[in-house]
Amino acid sequence: MEKEERPMKCPSCDGRGKSEGIACGELGELRCRVMSIPCQLCRGTGGIDNERLQAWEYGRKMRADRLKENRTLSEEATKRGIDIVTMSKMERGEIDARPQPPREDTCR
Repeated sequence: MEKEERPMKCPSCDGRGKSEGIACGELGELRCRVMSIPCQLCRGTGGIDNERLQAWEYGRKMRADRLKENRTLSEEATKRGIDIVTMSKMERGEIDARPQPPREDTCR
């Protein structure tokens, strides 16, 4: 019998499943309000599995390394030959950027 992995508390939203911020209306509208949106890392569940946590941690390291080198997100994306949206998602752990071992079924 396989042991089922329990989700860990999401480090991005601290397990709340949501993030809060200030949202303002259309241009010219002066009213602003506090708004809640689902956490992008845990997708609103408040928990993540180990794979997702590792992807998030790797993305944070990528961002720290980029900032240490004083490169913008756009510069890093260009250097890697990817678009800026993909680069941003990698740094936020939404796309797993960890190096993957070669698959055995690939051509040699």
